[in-house]
Amino acid sequence: MADTFRLEGNKLILRAPGVWTLDGSLRFNFVPPHIARFPCRMAVIKIDGGLLIWSPLRPEPEVLSQVMALGTVRWIVAPNS
Repeated sequence: MADTFRLEGNKLILRAPGVWTLDGSLRFNFVPPHIARFPCRMAVIKIDGGLLIWSPLRPEPEVLSQVMALGTVRWIVAPNS
């Protein structure tokens, strides 16, 4: 069971024209004290006059304001949820 989510940064990183990413990680305690961290990455892609959010992370205020400054979110895709 996940007990901790952590953003690895709080700024979207421009990877290509119209493509930004944000990294985070989940910490799992399967058998204490063995702790495993699983990386996760959100992508923001500008298409068709809107934004597609792929694999969304927790909407922290500082990240949400950056996404909103890029445009209107039209699609959210949450694979494996």
